[in-house]
Amino acid sequence: MEQAPLRPACRVHRILHHRAAMPRQDQNCVRRQRRGGAMQRTGGGGCQVGGQAHRGVRLSSQGRASACAGMTHRTPRLFPQNRRRREKNHRRARGRFAAPRRLRLHRGQAAGRDRAGMDADRLRASPNFALAAGMDGRPFIAKDSEPYVQYWLSGRERLLFALFGRRRGLTVAAARAAYRRLADVPDTPLLRRRLDADIAGMRAAGVLVGAGDDLSRYDAGIAEAYLTHRPFPPEIAARIRADAALGPGQAVLDLAGGPGDLALQLAASGAAVTLLDLSRGFLDAARRRAAAQGLPLGLLQDSANRLLHLDAEFDVVTVAQALHWLDDVQVCRGLCRVLRPGGSVFVVHGALSVPDRHPLAHLFGHRSILGAKEERPFAEEAAALHRRLSLLFEALDSPGVDRIDLARPQAGAGWIRARRLSLFRQPRPIGPGFARAFLTDSHIARTGLAPEAFWQDIAARCAGAPADRLAGLCDWALLHFQRSEGLEHAPLGRPEAIPIGYAGPASG
Repeated sequence: MEQAPLRPACRVHRILHHRAAMPRQDQNCVRRQRRGGAMQRTGGGGCQVGGQAHRGVRLSSQGRASACAGMTHRTPRLFPQNRRRREKNHRRARGRFAAPRRLRLHRGQAAGRDRAGMDADRLRASPNFALAAGMDGRPFIAKDSEPYVQYWLSGRERLLFALFGRRRGLTVAAARAAYRRLADVPDTPLLRRRLDADIAGMRAAGVLVGAGDDLSRYDAGIAEAYLTHRPFPPEIAARIRADAALGPGQAVLDLAGGPGDLALQLAASGAAVTLLDLSRGFLDAARRRAAAQGLPLGLLQDSANRLLHLDAEFDVVTVAQALHWLDDVQVCRGLCRVLRPGGSVFVVHGALSVPDRHPLAHLFGHRSILGAKEERPFAEEAAALHRRLSLLFEALDSPGVDRIDLARPQAGAGWIRARRLSLFRQPRPIGPGFARAFLTDSHIARTGLAPEAFWQDIAARCAGAPADRLAGLCDWALLHFQRSEGLEHAPLGRPEAIPIGYAGPASG
């Protein structure tokens, strides 16, 4: 009777067997032999090596070759205890680095998902994240929009991120199959559980997005409340139209324009206005309003931080109530590239203040639980922003300095310089409607309350409050910059705040 191929039974020889190099054709041969019959073990707990029963002993480097030469090679197996030890040491090594963070969910969280639902979902890699590698070769992904986070990736996660990077994405089942083909590993329950855990963790962190997911935390659920309770002041829009001399034939770009309130007010002048925002929910709301008003409006879903790579030119660019969320250096570089000669940039900055006796002072006051605000006059805050942007434009548009930079304008285009700073003051009510137009789920999570309990608390605090108790104040600053040959910075001076009205609901 033909003797079945032998498999090392003791741990020492299994390790030696695992370390031994073996050509691929030999592995295929062994796989075929393995299916032929049962393994023959010795009674003493050792393994059969060279025809003799041999207990596990520590071998020298010379003895390893001779011992392994007498074995019938088999495909190496990874034992759970060794794998756990190796992963534990790997985690300790990663723990020496403060950032980026680990991208991982607890195994129980992934197990709680409906696997049938996961298989049906078509996911793709979020365009908000870019893949990079450290100097030591470890992969990580960095988010180029707010919040600016980074995550280390394991080998499995790196390959999954690349697989889901297709334009139309993949289903989870297709990603599992593609991973097994690329990694050349068998389909096992353990591998499926690990892949599902990795995919669930990447989905929870926003690294993978589904067909119905929004790329921004300001999604469709907040768009209508935003338009109703946070209308853009028409007085400031009129000042922009007047200072830029807007009219037919001019191209306008509204950066991070939200649901399009300012963009539509500018489109009423006859100019060709394009609204750029990361939120698909905001863009859908702007599309509906433009159709209802019969106004043409171009829509572009992207991050304002990537303006540098936009292949277009504009006569006017506006950034309203959004620059504090953005990378202002990247935005200014993009503005240097897309702004035409003689064109204007308008930056709208706002600040909200409520007295300590206001029912929502714990959210919007100076000692807010969402983050304390520095108490200083708004005019100083606006002047500091004005000076920072002026210096950024001067550094990026430095005359007489030759450098290789996508942001550098063409010869004779002129330089972007400060023209005017205008201040506006708007008394308005701050109530539950404004809170719903301002706060997202990430804000609510910082309070430690569930969303339903949070909104019940807001309603209870404002119930029965008289109008004077809900009164707040919005300060606005309009910063005007212009590109022109030989233009110098205009003196800032001390502008007086212009009072403006409020056109929203009386309840705030």
